[in-house]
Amino acid sequence: MDGKPIVSRADLKLVHDAVLAKCDMDDGVRDGVIGNPAACKFDPAELICKAGRNAGCLTQAQADVVNKVYAGPMIRKGRKTYLAPDARF
Repeated sequence: MDGKPIVSRADLKLVHDAVLAKCDMDDGVRDGVIGNPAACKFDPAELICKAGRNAGCLTQAQADVVNKVYAGPMIRKGRKTYLAPDARF
């Protein structure tokens, strides 16, 4: 891409604020902390720019990157890097 990051600090702030808005109250307290991040059902696609809008939103490519970050590290074939003790490769 021209050496620039796909997701800027402003984009990360947008995502952060949207996740807090959606999931901060899941534990009943508005404190800027998500009590159970795994239970937060945030989809970065909610922030994809609509027609005619290009600020305060994400492109499809940016939303894809955010999804990959939220998914966590993966090994080959899209498997998570952590597995149950009895899991087989």
